[in-house]
Amino acid sequence: MKILIVDDSQFIRTQLSHMLKDDGHEVIEAKDGAFALKFFFEQRPDIVILDLLMPGLNGIDVLKQIKQTSKHTPVIICSSLGSRDETVREVVAAGASDVIVKPFQIEDLRRAIARTRA
Repeated sequence: MKILIVDDSQFIRTQLSHMLKDDGHEVIEAKDGAFALKFFFEQRPDIVILDLLMPGLNGIDVLKQIKQTSKHTPVIICSSLGSRDETVREVVAAGASDVIVKPFQIEDLRRAIARTRA
């Protein structure tokens, strides 16, 4: 699958990219919301892994724009804000497929990706 990783942390993007490539996925990386939307519309990934706190366009705004044009593309929120109940409610209402709280185990992400295919 083609997976878009959106996170302002180069470290997070690199770690996730290596893991996902090892699992056989094609990976696209975006460092912020503006690049995320550009790459999303150009590359049409199968799944988006999205951080919420980023400079400029935040993850919730990116999620809403993705869902306006592509309701069926799974978006997995991967953020430290995911531990807040109101944040979880907001991203689920906006169309997030899953929420994973940072720090997380790689297996948590693998299970979330697998759930998008079920």
